[in-house]
Amino acid sequence: MTFRSHFAQITQVAAARPEYGRGVRAAVATIGPLLVAQSLGSPQAIWLGLAGFNVALTDKGGPVPRRLAAMLPTTFFGVLAATVAAVAGQHLASAVIATALWALGAGLARTYGITATSAATVSLAMFVVSLGIPEPTLAGALTRGAATLLGSAGAIVLSLLVGPFRPYRPARMAVARVYRALAHGGDVEAALRDARVALARMRRGLQGESHRGERLLVLVESAERIAPDPALAPPLERIAELIENERTDPTLATDGPLHDAVVAVNELNGRAPRPQLNLRAPIVSALTWESAVLRHAMRVAVVAALAVGLTSAMHIARGYWLTLTVIVVLQPYTSATLQRGLQRVAGTIAGGIFAAVLLSLVHSPLQMLVLVFIGAALTVAWLPVNYGLYSFVLTPTFVLLAEIHALDRHLVWLRIENTVFGALLALLGAWLLWPASERGRVRDDVTAALNALAEYARCVGSCDDAQVAESRHALLVALNNVEASVQRLLSDDRGEESEAFMTITVYMRRLVKSLDGLRFRAEARELAEPLHALASDVAVMRAPAPFGADAPEPLRAMRGAITRLAR
Repeated sequence: MTFRSHFAQITQVAAARPEYGRGVRAAVATIGPLLVAQSLGSPQAIWLGLAGFNVALTDKGGPVPRRLAAMLPTTFFGVLAATVAAVAGQHLASAVIATALWALGAGLARTYGITATSAATVSLAMFVVSLGIPEPTLAGALTRGAATLLGSAGAIVLSLLVGPFRPYRPARMAVARVYRALAHGGDVEAALRDARVALARMRRGLQGESHRGERLLVLVESAERIAPDPALAPPLERIAELIENERTDPTLATDGPLHDAVVAVNELNGRAPRPQLNLRAPIVSALTWESAVLRHAMRVAVVAALAVGLTSAMHIARGYWLTLTVIVVLQPYTSATLQRGLQRVAGTIAGGIFAAVLLSLVHSPLQMLVLVFIGAALTVAWLPVNYGLYSFVLTPTFVLLAEIHALDRHLVWLRIENTVFGALLALLGAWLLWPASERGRVRDDVTAALNALAEYARCVGSCDDAQVAESRHALLVALNNVEASVQRLLSDDRGEESEAFMTITVYMRRLVKSLDGLRFRAEARELAEPLHALASDVAVMRAPAPFGADAPEPLRAMRGAITRLAR
């Protein structure tokens, strides 16, 4: 990938709308605790504000249980990070070791899904900032943790009192238009194309798959297999209404050609299935050198620890800004790291210059609070649109927030210098420590995962328990690698191609769940051959041969996705 193509990508603006409502709520969660703490003369004001900002970032919208499931882990690990880092930061050795261990754990959290990834990333940022401002006493560290807990709790209460934003709304409307086109004889192909692009962009903004995203994807794939039929118009229109209005309808018939769509729409709008709590299996599946998750986690751990060591040994002021840049810029693939680094540096330099202008006009902490409020709102609102814009407004916001009483223009240039050096250090780490290029990686990873799934299907039908466990372990590693590759592909905004790979990934995971219950069953063994065939088709990008009418839904859905890729 050339520098010109990187420049085109970092300046590309996504089709997502700025989330100004979410931004204002994040700003209130940031500034509200600050004002209260300042009025009481508390020295812990910054931790209240940072905690509120971090929790607001991880609120993904939707029903209250899902939002709490995202915000409560962020609160817990944020409090833990602030407290532990405040103690570890007193000595260089403990700071370096603690950073490496925390960064490694945060990287491995990717194996537990989007919620864990978000909470771990935010906690790592909080850890780095707290590490850079150590507390000399245990009581001081515990007080910092308490302030972080209080700020997080305030953000949660505010989030629950104010209506949630709806990040899935554009995708819902696009999928509903597909079913409305089917019901009324509209342009179904165009509607399907728009829905796939919307789903890819939605996942790009949310940084991972979710229950709702998966069900919307299933609805799109189900729609493609529904033949036009005037008799189906009423139930199709009803499905479109349910998608738009976020409701279920148990009276809809689940037999016939609409079975998959009816089940998916009721699952989409109903209570998410409670996953079986298994903390061991995901992490064990990542503890192999074949795992892209493990390699990336180790890369972040090494480079972040090196950044902490360098900034401490060289007595670099506000060194946590350099380390923060490292953990934000580093991505699983080298090209993605370069792209994120360019966005981070360009946005920070531009934002730093803007901050210098603002500081020349600001004459009181109150004025700074007003600017922080505006900056925090724009930071969160523009994040789904472009990371460069996000970095541009984050820089003056963070500078003013971190030094709310210091009207010092020197901090801006210090922030720029630390950001540039942090980005360079991240790029060196990406190139020197187990570099990975994404060119062709998605296709190779999907091929490997399909072959691993075929082997698991064969083994479920005939192998002993030890062989089944080994086969499933290899499959989980392959699926995690696919997830990392697909997420990278989404940054290029190639909607239809990304959606096809997302479809294959989703249905592979659905097939795994089905196979888990087919021990020593012939139907499990019978899936091995068609799965191997699909893997061969992906490897050379050719359209698969048709399956029989009795083929399971996951096979039919994956065949359709691979056919689109071949086209």
